Amino acid sequence: MEIRKVLQEEIDNFYELIGEIEYSLFNAKNEEHLHWLKNRIDRLYYNGAEFFGAFNEKSEVLGIITILIDVPPQGINDGYNSCEVIEMGINKDVRKSGYGSQLLRYAENYAKNQNVYCMYMHTYAGDYDVIAFYGRNGFIPVGIIPDIYGPKNEGMLYMRKIIR
Repeated sequence: MEIRKVLQEEIDNFYELIGEIEYSLFNAKNEEHLHWLKNRIDRLYYNGAEFFGAFNEKSEVLGIITILIDVPPQGINDGYNSCEVIEMGINKDVRKSGYGSQLLRYAENYAKNQNVYCMYMHTYAGDYDVIAFYGRNGFIPVGIIPDIYGPKNEGMLYMRKIIR
């Protein structure tokens, strides 16, 4: 598996996967959905998010992780930065093959080199498979915001991992 930074000009290869990560009902053939996704990705790039793609030996997409490293002004946080995992996903046909853990470790090592102390992320609190995945990779739950997605949804679970 090869992992490399994904430039904005090539992000369209990841639209379906990123859409699925964001919303399970995302439909890349729906113009409204696609327009929403393109705007979201543009905002992420504008805010400094970095996208890393995982590819097989045929250069086919295996997965993607998007991180945003927050670098405070000098003299704050003892020089440490934080890193949010904004989204991460592996194509359905290769899930549970270890690619997700490899991609996450790559992002962690990248973040360590940027003097990141802590990585954090949030996920739907009812997505037990995702919570278990992050737990196996050293992330621990630190908080929950109930009802954020509506009265019939579980809410948002925050998890973090100290990497420094």
